[in-house]
Amino acid sequence: MALSSRPMTGVVGLGQRALAGQRGPEVAARAAAFDQLGMQVTPANVLGIYSVVMEEATRLQTSVQLFQADHGVGMPKLGGDLVSPHASRGFTDATNQLVARCQADVDVLQRVGDGLARAARTYGESEAAIRGAFDPSRFQYQPAPIAPVSGGDPARGGAH
Repeated sequence: MALSSRPMTGVVGLGQRALAGQRGPEVAARAAAFDQLGMQVTPANVLGIYSVVMEEATRLQTSVQLFQADHGVGMPKLGGDLVSPHASRGFTDATNQLVARCQADVDVLQRVGDGLARAARTYGESEAAIRGAFDPSRFQYQPAPIAPVSGGDPARGGAH
């Protein structure tokens, strides 16, 4: 049977455990998505999965912190016109919502990482092995490159 045609089963209840205690309309959908990740944690791969999850949590947390350091508490009012104060508040509100969603994702990844560390201990892994799988002091943040925008507006006949 080809790998792509095999059903993938995730860790039963991973989503519910990762999102435990959270409320809101999107929580059930996010929990279901986690449950369908197709990961099966075993003694052989628990530290590898832990490493990937913790690296992503650290990368995303670092991105949030750098964004906040670069942009402060919000968008400044850019002009003396009547629109600038409203635009500034709108951009600030939208940015704060995005940052809050990113922080919520970091918190979920941290909880998943904590669960994986507990699983590793259950499987007999030492604290040194868990620390060695991901050492945040050795993490080097590399921002993703931003693709250049070219061509113009497709709605106005420009290139895509």
